[in-house]
Amino acid sequence: MKTVEIIGENYFGKWTHVRSACRGVVLKGASILLSYETRTGQWMLPGGGLEPGEDEKNCCIREVSEETGFLIRPSDCVLEIDEYYEDTKYVSCYFFGEIVGKTEACLTEREKEVGMEPRFLPLPEIEEIFSQHASFAQADEMRRGMYLREFTALHELLGDDLSFLRKKKLAVFFPGVGYTKDKPLLYYSRKLAAMYGYQEVVLEYSGFPEKRPGDPDRMKQMFQIAYEQSLEGLKGVDFSSVEDILFVGKSIGTIAAAKIASDSSLKDRIRLVLYTPLERTFLYSFGKAVVFTGMDDPWVGRKGSRIPALCSERGIPCHIIPEGNHSLECGDIDRDIGTLREILRKAELFIKTFSADEPHMEGVR
Repeated sequence: MKTVEIIGENYFGKWTHVRSACRGVVLKGASILLSYETRTGQWMLPGGGLEPGEDEKNCCIREVSEETGFLIRPSDCVLEIDEYYEDTKYVSCYFFGEIVGKTEACLTEREKEVGMEPRFLPLPEIEEIFSQHASFAQADEMRRGMYLREFTALHELLGDDLSFLRKKKLAVFFPGVGYTKDKPLLYYSRKLAAMYGYQEVVLEYSGFPEKRPGDPDRMKQMFQIAYEQSLEGLKGVDFSSVEDILFVGKSIGTIAAAKIASDSSLKDRIRLVLYTPLERTFLYSFGKAVVFTGMDDPWVGRKGSRIPALCSERGIPCHIIPEGNHSLECGDIDRDIGTLREILRKAELFIKTFSADEPHMEGVR
């Protein structure tokens, strides 16, 4: 275990008091758990003071659960940071934490006042936040010291144990006709991808002719526009340096995504999340994928849709929304919110575990 010292400018040169704390570095995919004060905008790794007679690991478990509601199994202490300010030595012991369950958070009155809540953020965002420590030197000395400490901790730990979080990952989003990046399925899929450490490329389309479901000539024309604009949007992207490639497509965008994946020499690295794909999507050969389709989608023939059968032929997991339209909605707000939540849960499972190997047909209720 390494010990790092931070000497404050106001240190008296001799300490007469010691305050000890334990802090958890809790991973979820490529994101790290933080405690966030919604009313002050302040971030920190979860943790807090060691109580008299308390074991350090138990302190870490207690503090993380009280602040965030997550139960963790801590590692041995991986880092100690000793800070010296005025006449006090502040000792922070850091532990990696594995989530093993959930419980009710138990916030102090002060934590309730500042609106503390748990947030998972991808590593680049966290580094950006804590790297701003010097900007608080005049306005908020406490935050400056805290951010410096957390930035130092992550910098020390990134050398080895968290190096896998820096694996280059790229998510490309292929929108639909009028279904832009800010619509629910793509908006929250972008959030999921960011949570698991993916850098994103969001394509944009324009110049489509008027939509006509069931018109093959119009569909071919729309696909050609989407495909050409996708290629243009991906110019300069060096996929060869990317270890994990995720394509997320919606409607006409799924055809462009499928063809680009099929034509790529790196197709084995490319996984696809396909929202409301069209029959033409399945003309192309691509790797691991997961499909979400609605049985009231006029673009694929509603009840006569061949999408489930095409998925079955290819061994692709197909999640069916029984009354879902081309936006996978039925018009009932409560049901649509529940459906969206379930779709995203399944998409997250695919993104983080590659669990789409076994074909299955499943309705989302």
